[in-house]
Amino acid sequence: MTTTFTDESTQAVLGTGQLLARLKPDSARGQLSLQSMRAYRCADEGAWRTEVAFLDQAQAWVTADAEHHSALRTTLAEIPLMERTLRKLEAGEVLRDVEFFEVKRFLFHAAAALRKADLLIQEWCWPAQWAPRCVDTMSEFHPEGTLTSRFYLSSDLSPSLASLRLEGRQAVRVVLAIARALEREVIESYGGSFDMERNYLPPAATDAFTGSQALRKEGDRWRLFTPELAAAEELARAVAHSVEVAEEALRRRLSDYLRWQLGWFEEIAAALAQLDVRLAKVRLRQEFDGCWGSWQTRPGLDLRRGCEPRLEHTLAKRGERVQAVDILCDERPTIIVGPNMGGKSLLLKLIGLCQWCAQHAMPVPAARFVFSPVNAIIYVGSEEPLAAEAAEGLSSFGREVRRLVDWWQTPANPRLWLLDELGRGTHPDEGASIACEVVQQLAANADRVVAATHFPTLADLPNARRLRIRGLAEAVDFEQTFARVGDDLIAIEAALRGLMDYNPVAVEVAEIPRDARRVALALGLKIADSLNE
Repeated sequence: MTTTFTDESTQAVLGTGQLLARLKPDSARGQLSLQSMRAYRCADEGAWRTEVAFLDQAQAWVTADAEHHSALRTTLAEIPLMERTLRKLEAGEVLRDVEFFEVKRFLFHAAAALRKADLLIQEWCWPAQWAPRCVDTMSEFHPEGTLTSRFYLSSDLSPSLASLRLEGRQAVRVVLAIARALEREVIESYGGSFDMERNYLPPAATDAFTGSQALRKEGDRWRLFTPELAAAEELARAVAHSVEVAEEALRRRLSDYLRWQLGWFEEIAAALAQLDVRLAKVRLRQEFDGCWGSWQTRPGLDLRRGCEPRLEHTLAKRGERVQAVDILCDERPTIIVGPNMGGKSLLLKLIGLCQWCAQHAMPVPAARFVFSPVNAIIYVGSEEPLAAEAAEGLSSFGREVRRLVDWWQTPANPRLWLLDELGRGTHPDEGASIACEVVQQLAANADRVVAATHFPTLADLPNARRLRIRGLAEAVDFEQTFARVGDDLIAIEAALRGLMDYNPVAVEVAEIPRDARRVALALGLKIADSLNE
């Protein structure tokens, strides 16, 4: 038994992954949130309507202020994810400077994003104090005259650290002064030079160097050494250690301070990711000229000028336009018939994808889409790419049966069942009988059913809505049309699409089209024009 809205097989058939790949939030958190997008089910009407209202407001803002939208996108892209840093804070660990820098970047760019989206934030009733709080928090753990996204452990936060750092700088200056005086003395007496580590390098032409009072032999190297220099270096090391201890104490104090901010850090991060995703949805809607769905309680759907995005994208690369289609379904099971290559399976995918988009508050690839909500979408048919893996050892018919069984007991009805030529993998009479019984039982369970079929028995099912894809016109001169095309398969497919009308029409009696021979001939199969020849 399953309780998901759609499983991987259905998602693969509908192409939800490819659609989400076109949804491009700019922030890392926004991109991550696409992995857990909310499906608004039957009980979620209020939340869905609120979200779509927010999307309408986002769309109006983007349309009215493209310049601010572009600037906001740049800022959102700079906001770090902070996953590891937040986990360390939650675990009570002390942050390193690179992690403080990440927090500073987050707060700096979050404040900028909130200011740039100020009008939207007011409409959405987000807390007005978020941006000022980001600025105040930055000032608390990294005071600076002009706010930047940079970070260093500031002495302004600890007088004792400031004093130790000053003492450390003075001790280092003393060491350098003594060392430089000794180096000059040695070079004036013996020539040569010193490297960066104060190792003495005698002149190459000099005979074996025997030493100096300012040098000490360490292995094969001569190093500066006097009691005065050693004492100054020891003091510098001691002060440096004290500085490290004080810096670590300050890091712990700042980490404890930031730990108290975790709740609203997460709140702002989630809100900005939501803003980012909403803006990405608006851009995607503009990209394929889609719509937001319209929720209705009456069972059924009304789809106007819908286009399957994957096909539209593929044909656009070939310079072709996809034919938009209109579909109207009511509370009855919908049975779709049509010619081979007439788009029955594509119609199922389009219906399923539009329903999925609408219930995820995603832009729908259609000019208009009125829908009644469901609690799950299930595709059953031969195009499941994961079917063989999920039911290894079963025939295609066996896999279809197992898929029906796995979803049958799901308690969340109504569900939308997309049945793609159910039963075709067995004897036609038995397959048709099983398909009819399955559709009737699902409909009796208050489920929505859209079934594509070549079975006349299923096409004539009582109390069903019948749609017939118009298909090929009777007057088409196949021989003349495809003589001009030649043997190029892509050109043949394009010619077939040009001759085919993919729009479904409601019919009282769904006569099964008999265009298979004409399609086979067009694709190059050497057979007779008709059964009588």
